[in-house]
Amino acid sequence: MDIKTFCNKLPKIELHAHLNGSLSESTLKKLYELANLPMDAFGLIFQPNPNRNLQEWFFMFDLVYKATNSPLAMTIATKEVIEDFAKDNVIYLELRTTPRSIPNKMTKKEYLDAIITGVNEAVSLYPIIVKLIISINRSKKDEDEIFDLAMEYHKKYPNLIVGIDIGGNPISSDWKPELLKKAREYGFRIVIHTAEVPRETETMEILKFKPDRIGHGTCIHPRLDGSDTTWKLLCESQIPVECCLTSNVCCQVYDGYANSHLKELIADNLPFTLGTDDKGIFLTNLSEEYEHAAETFNLNKTKLWKISNNSVDYSFATEKEKDDLHRILRKWKEENLFD
Repeated sequence: MDIKTFCNKLPKIELHAHLNGSLSESTLKKLYELANLPMDAFGLIFQPNPNRNLQEWFFMFDLVYKATNSPLAMTIATKEVIEDFAKDNVIYLELRTTPRSIPNKMTKKEYLDAIITGVNEAVSLYPIIVKLIISINRSKKDEDEIFDLAMEYHKKYPNLIVGIDIGGNPISSDWKPELLKKAREYGFRIVIHTAEVPRETETMEILKFKPDRIGHGTCIHPRLDGSDTTWKLLCESQIPVECCLTSNVCCQVYDGYANSHLKELIADNLPFTLGTDDKGIFLTNLSEEYEHAAETFNLNKTKLWKISNNSVDYSFATEKEKDDLHRILRKWKEENLFD
């Protein structure tokens, strides 16, 4: 089979997907109609425009948030996002989201309850394992409230709520180290959006903290405004990096796929996984991300399979789930006989 077909059929592991940014055009249209929102705003989101600047991309998210403004909307959004990933042959998915409240419409608890309902409905229909990571916005001051909520829901759903993510505006200098120390002591797995912009001191602090995974990590290598020191720390730490190729190209982090930091990660044999980031906003899916990696960096089918198989080990799945996922991937490889 050709590379495109191979990438489509390959059982895949998605570890970097933001729920609200992953809504397909059909799902968001449904939610806009449900909320009685003007459809001209909806039309802006899915107009291909590679020349948008970062501020314009963030505005697209604001247009999405207008529609995910009720428990019913969040249940529909969650269920259909998971369905989309399952149809793309994603067999394990970690969705991350920040609990939101909408005055007179939805509390943070109702937001999470609605998402959990959507997860349960989707996994009853498709052969996919789903986990939730609670995101905390580094530029806001509600981290204690959200962390307490994450602990409460982890106790209710210990096999579903599995980690804490720090994201939001990368210009903010607060990556919440004290909160993350508490999260680690509690037993949460930790992801930090790191080095999305050049911030050498902070990047060094985060690498020394050693989160379980790094989101993006685009400005660690000296070629991309990092430094020899930060790259050496990454090499020593062996922290897996979540690479979101199309997202980084769209946001002009680098000019074209060939300039991705994936080049150096591959060259230095560092652990990484491929993710979509926001597949709805950036008009992609995980199969396409694998295809971009294959075409850009001359990766054969065995190397692509290894990316998916290695991603199992970087996931926050249970050991039994990891064994099962590895078994699925080994069986698929044996059945498809590729080099």
